[in-house]
Amino acid sequence: MLIDKYLRDYHFNKLHKIEIHAQPQDIYSAIETTDFYQSKVIKLLFTVRRLPSNFFSPEGFGKVGIMVLEEKAGEESLLGAIFNPLGFKPVNVLPDEFREFDEKGYVKVVVNFHVSRIDERRSLLSTESRVLCTSGKARLVFTPYWLLLNRFIGLVRIVMLRLIKQEVEQVSRDGESRNV
Repeated sequence: MLIDKYLRDYHFNKLHKIEIHAQPQDIYSAIETTDFYQSKVIKLLFTVRRLPSNFFSPEGFGKVGIMVLEEKAGEESLLGAIFNPLGFKPVNVLPDEFREFDEKGYVKVVVNFHVSRIDERRSLLSTESRVLCTSGKARLVFTPYWLLLNRFIGLVRIVMLRLIKQEVEQVSRDGESRNV
């Protein structure tokens, strides 16, 4: 998986999975088209966190220092960021520089969406976050943030997975009923 290529070792992680009755390519397409702001939970948490309203777009990611690291079309998409945990100021690097970055005092974060086939009718969609602190001081500073917010981060991911499932399975049901 791409996530292993960019951040095999880490200090913190969060993994969520959901089974969806659809083909991997349909799920992967829905990752990019689902409107996550239809969720009141996501809207509230992102407003409190002061994330831009277009957060789930390349422009929105860029505003907070998140970059697309790599994509394996139809299977996995990987996002990443490097920031100073004091003030969360992002570091601008190119995707191919991300893996080699090891300057002390920073936090490296990767987040993926991965789709795999279970059988002819079902697929598994997962999202994982991994965090690596490049020094003991960075880890000391980042740990309280993680302990405080990882439940909210997990909640956002669960809601996102459910929205994608709802969207894909609704489209699948609508398509089946039209084909009857």
